[in-house]
Amino acid sequence: MFQISVFKQMRRVLMDECYAEEKEAWMEECKETKLWQLWEILFETDVRNRALLEARIYAYGSQIKETDYLHRDIFVWLVSFLNLVIK
Repeated sequence: MFQISVFKQMRRVLMDECYAEEKEAWMEECKETKLWQLWEILFETDVRNRALLEARIYAYGSQIKETDYLHRDIFVWLVSFLNLVIK
């Protein structure tokens, strides 16, 4: 039996231009979430623009609650990356 994983479908929609409408709908749904902020950091921020990268990472971090363990781990990783980029 052929199965498409959630990740494969998400990747297909996000990367393939023929799914532009679906991608736009997903993006609109996520605009007010931490996932949207994470998307902007990972896919829409030029690492050479250090000020914007830093601002977006810390804005993302400010939205994380104490019990958001996954997002806290991601934030720590992003700050570590930021420190490497700034050096």
